[in-house]
Amino acid sequence: MDVVSVLLAITAIAIVSRLLRLARFYFRVMKIPSTALYGPYHWLEGHLPGAQDRQHHYYEVIPALSETERRIRRFMMGPLPLIVLSHPDTISVVLKTSTPKVKLSYGLLIPFIGDGLLISSGKKWARDRRLLTNAFHFNILKDYTPILHDACQVLIDKLHQHTQHAETQSVAFDFSNACCLLSLDVMLRCTMGVDSNCQIEDSEYSKGVREITRLIFLRAISIGFLLPDWLYFFTEQGREMKRLCNMCHTFTTNIINKRRKAVEEDRMVSSDTPDGVDDDDDDD
Repeated sequence: MDVVSVLLAITAIAIVSRLLRLARFYFRVMKIPSTALYGPYHWLEGHLPGAQDRQHHYYEVIPALSETERRIRRFMMGPLPLIVLSHPDTISVVLKTSTPKVKLSYGLLIPFIGDGLLISSGKKWARDRRLLTNAFHFNILKDYTPILHDACQVLIDKLHQHTQHAETQSVAFDFSNACCLLSLDVMLRCTMGVDSNCQIEDSEYSKGVREITRLIFLRAISIGFLLPDWLYFFTEQGREMKRLCNMCHTFTTNIINKRRKAVEEDRMVSSDTPDGVDDDDDDD
């Protein structure tokens, strides 16, 4: 028996072993009761058609899962079974584990935010986490308290204006969107030093972030979830997603370049200033 035959035999054994493990896992998951919120599932599309019909009632579906369903249910993402947890007792078990994140679901965020601390795992996650720990020390965060206060005050003023209008007419207030804009405002001010005023004026960047979030959610409940990125970007939603990601990445890259240039200019000014100049000026 030559070397090629041995390698082919080893490869075939490895593939068969992997398929057997996947098959055992698949049949174990299929024993979990299926969710009834989206009706019966199709053998190929799963629960996706029902999920797409109820996408605009997302915030109604989540409480319904915890009230009407068991603590664990099975959701068919096309032909793939996904486990849905809707109770703190079952969710806490998952949150406490150190099992690496599944790229199949977290991978939807990679075109937008990259393979950073949220998505990475293993040694890369440990290295990034160690580098960022000192940046979030309590003494450092205290310096950002005025920024957080100013950003929260903008939200409070918006709520106050809404209550004044609500006295004369019944107007709904999207608090979820307001909190998202608050988070975006704080992030831009603290990490990039940019006062975008996004809580008051809806900028192209904030619109792009919201639209990207919507497209990611739509992909998660459609057949696009099963497509690789290179194929998904050929679809209409994928092309729009890529355009918005490029726009947001260009925005952040320009800010980073401006900050880097400003830091380099400050260093040059500091290096050109002779020692003791300030002392001489004070004496004069």
